[in-house]
Amino acid sequence: MWVWKLADGGGVTKAECRRRLNEDYSYASAIYLAAMVGCSCATGGVGICLCAIAASAAYDYAITLADRSYYDCMSNAVDA
Repeated sequence: MWVWKLADGGGVTKAECRRRLNEDYSYASAIYLAAMVGCSCATGGVGICLCAIAASAAYDYAITLADRSYYDCMSNAVDA
């Protein structure tokens, strides 16, 4: 859950939107790397391939959500 940082005018600042985007990207990257480590520990063959595809798809989805959240935030942000 986000803690909204309000600007003097009562809205979220554009800097706060960028900070959130960077946090979301970092989180998505960390989850992806952890999943890939898990995939490398899996037994060989097709399992590793399917695991890597699933990890990549989850990463892409997390980035898409982060981008949507960022654009929503920026549409309501104030300059401060």
